[in-house]
Amino acid sequence: MNNMLFQMQVLCQKENAQIEFTPLNMYNKFIERIRRHLHVVLAFSPIGDAFRNRLRMFPSLINCCTIDWFKAWPQDALELVANKFLDDVEMKTEVRESTVSMCKTFHESVRALSEK
Repeated sequence: MNNMLFQMQVLCQKENAQIEFTPLNMYNKFIERIRRHLHVVLAFSPIGDAFRNRLRMFPSLINCCTIDWFKAWPQDALELVANKFLDDVEMKTEVRESTVSMCKTFHESVRALSEK
């Protein structure tokens, strides 16, 4: 706790915050920073009754969250991404093609396993 208070005092000094360095003020500043910077990722399968039941029990999952739906990528998109990541890597053409193919296989096999 003392370390957190000290770190918050240092931070407030850097930010030129015009607050008194009391333990309560430092704790409130700490909580404020957590609320501003903390991000939580929740992953749910949208299939089945369990998802629907969770949404009914916790409506904030809809009202207070950003929902990103991800669909399967086409093969050519996977290939383009793999090639882009390998742009800066020096390798022979045949090795690059094999590596891109391997990346696509990894992605597809993980996706298939996640659906089981």
